[in-house]
Amino acid sequence: MALSSSWYDKLGAVLATKEAMQQMKRISEIRKVGIIAAMHKKDIETALRKVFSSLEAWGVEVLLQSECAKVLGKMKHCVSDAEIAASDMIFSLGGDGCMLSAVRMAVGHGTPVLGVRVGGLGFLSEVDWQDIDEAVEAIRNNNYLIDQRKLLQATVERCGNTVWLSYGLNDVVVLRGALSQVHMFEVRVDGELLISEFADGIIIATPTGSTAYSLSAGGPIVAPDADVLVLTPVCAHALYVRSIVMPPSSRFSIRAIATKGTEIEAAVMVDGQLTFGLSEGDVVSVSFSDQKANLVRLSKFRFIERLKQKLRWGCRDENATER
Repeated sequence: MALSSSWYDKLGAVLATKEAMQQMKRISEIRKVGIIAAMHKKDIETALRKVFSSLEAWGVEVLLQSECAKVLGKMKHCVSDAEIAASDMIFSLGGDGCMLSAVRMAVGHGTPVLGVRVGGLGFLSEVDWQDIDEAVEAIRNNNYLIDQRKLLQATVERCGNTVWLSYGLNDVVVLRGALSQVHMFEVRVDGELLISEFADGIIIATPTGSTAYSLSAGGPIVAPDADVLVLTPVCAHALYVRSIVMPPSSRFSIRAIATKGTEIEAAVMVDGQLTFGLSEGDVVSVSFSDQKANLVRLSKFRFIERLKQKLRWGCRDENATER
């Protein structure tokens, strides 16, 4: 049965109204903005003052971590990390490390995170701190997008019990100790043995994390909208043990096994920040989580442009001699 043009007009009106309501809802919800900052960064105090001033001029309630509040002399704005996590938006001032911390802080709340670069590479950042006024104005006028990224979930199983749980945006790494003897790493995917070899460690990376530690260890660069997981061995003894791209439903089980006559000295590390020491027989389980990171974008994320800008991808040295 053909539908009349008036039906389409009504549908368009309904959708337009729904979209307008969603926009209104998003704007009205941004009443509290939390700030976390990498206080060791050069220019961080200047950047912090500028961001605070810009948000205050907007009229939103600004929530600060204790160290930020002390630096600004705004102790009445000092709140717990839990309150910042439950705010309407989080501004992360610093580099990628601060951004990764903010994303983990927001787990369970779905709070959008804006990365404000203050020095460093800032691959995940969206705006430089000097341009924060324009960014705040765009957000205030609802001119922003949410770039949703999948998070990893890592657990440590010991004697049948879960003794550790964490989430990560970039990667989960199981590594031998810095001064320990070589370890054997056993990796199973969905219960099936994939790797049993000597190595320094095993990396499980998201597409977002493919440009981090995994890349340094010889793994591939993966576009962020590719729904895959990347397994990259670290300094595997066997030349045939290489990085492999796996489907998103994959569940990895990793065990570090000490050589005969030695004790295990290994740890699991999430996003290069959170670590947990492993004991003999511990199993590290890694998979995609139901939790997601919501990254604030002021324009559509252009992955190729970001590669060229941040990693000099495909860019000849401007001083190179023309051939």
